[in-house]
Amino acid sequence: MHQPAPTVTRHDFIETTARDGRVLVVVFLRGGADGLTLVPPVADPMYRTARPTLAVRAKDAIDLNGYFAVHRDLDALMPYIERQELAIVHGAGSDDTTRSHFEAQDTMEHGGVQTGSGWLGRFLRAQGPVASALSAVAIGTTRPESLRGAPAGAVMQTVREFSVGGDDDAVMEQLARLYAAFGGPVGAAGRDTIDAVRRLRALRAEGGAAESSTPYPPGTFGRGLREIAKLIKADVGLTTTTIDLDGWDTHFVQGRVIGGLMEQLGAGIDAFMTDLGSRRDGVTVVVLTEFGRRLRENSSFGTDHG
Repeated sequence: MHQPAPTVTRHDFIETTARDGRVLVVVFLRGGADGLTLVPPVADPMYRTARPTLAVRAKDAIDLNGYFAVHRDLDALMPYIERQELAIVHGAGSDDTTRSHFEAQDTMEHGGVQTGSGWLGRFLRAQGPVASALSAVAIGTTRPESLRGAPAGAVMQTVREFSVGGDDDAVMEQLARLYAAFGGPVGAAGRDTIDAVRRLRALRAEGGAAESSTPYPPGTFGRGLREIAKLIKADVGLTTTTIDLDGWDTHFVQGRVIGGLMEQLGAGIDAFMTDLGSRRDGVTVVVLTEFGRRLRENSSFGTDHG
């Protein structure tokens, strides 16, 4: 999802992102989201035959081109499609035939490259020296593999709760001296964390992390997107951020599970873009999953790994 823009080269994109303060937001739908429900081929008779109970009916979808449609639980995203700010890409991904969540997620996060770094880590390194320890932020409790190798970064659930030693000044100073003596990745990670904590403490003191009046959907995904919007609006030097929406492994009674997930996804992204206001022009949102689901529904009214 992004504002319309002319075609650019990889080098142009990296240079523009670093220079103009653009932000890349990566949303990972973990579990293997069923693209044939999110954006179903409602006009295809083979689709309806393969999914006698799960096929999305035309009345439950919003037509796109006479063949594909968008599920009504994602209707919050339709204005972005109509303004040509959102593109849907079917049938794209890895050519690896594994149906293992772990292996497929690992392939996606490393960009298909057998290396110790993630694709976002390599993207950030290609931009050159970073100006902020908050140039890369993962919303959650652990750093995703996609950010492995990033020159700087932080992991947090909320801006307000991100701290070391309960924000005790003495502890902070002791840790700063300790990590200053370390070289290599351990020392760099420690210094980045201390720097990030100090920046966020200053931000909170200045009132720059105020709560938004934009209503977000309930749950961790909506709360996480609100935190990302805070960081973007506070100009902390954010370049790349990641967030997960879990629960897409719909082997059983898919119809009861996936509707709520789609509502969270659509309403969450819409609230996020609305919250950003004019800043949304500099934000690109990429939504991906490790693999899709099989065409035929299974005997448990769900779908298996595709």
